[in-house]
Amino acid sequence: TEREPVALLRDRDRLVYIDGEGRSIAELSANVGDDELPVISHAAGTELGRTIALLQTLRTNDAALYSRLGEVKPIAPRGFAIFDRELQMTVYVNGEDAISKWRDLYAVTLAEHLAAGSMEYADLRFADRLVVKPVRSMTVALAPVRRPTAAEITN
Repeated sequence: TEREPVALLRDRDRLVYIDGEGRSIAELSANVGDDELPVISHAAGTELGRTIALLQTLRTNDAALYSRLGEVKPIAPRGFAIFDRELQMTVYVNGEDAISKWRDLYAVTLAEHLAAGSMEYADLRFADRLVVKPVRSMTVALAPVRRPTAAEITN
């Protein structure tokens, strides 16, 4: 039976297609391949299984977010570092609320007019908080202080 790849697994210096159970299918080659699949790195054993479960959830429940996945790295005990291709930054999420918080991040970037590449990372692992680190520090232009003249001062 034909197995469908869900991701590419970085295995030392090569990329290997893996299925939904984490089994190797074939090595990525220049002639045959789907380089749009997310790449899983730094994952083995239970961490690989947890990462595949996240990918399956995203693929099934939010195809748009799944299509934006670049590289996925598990962070024990329940987090992930994911490179978002559209935002061009790393997004840190917990597996259980990844979709809702990631959608909130997109709403904030739209509302605040944050462009792709303008943010270094976003950390969505906190309760009721979204942490975004801009690439450049935000500066606020201050208006010069005008001192009143003696004629303007009344007692």
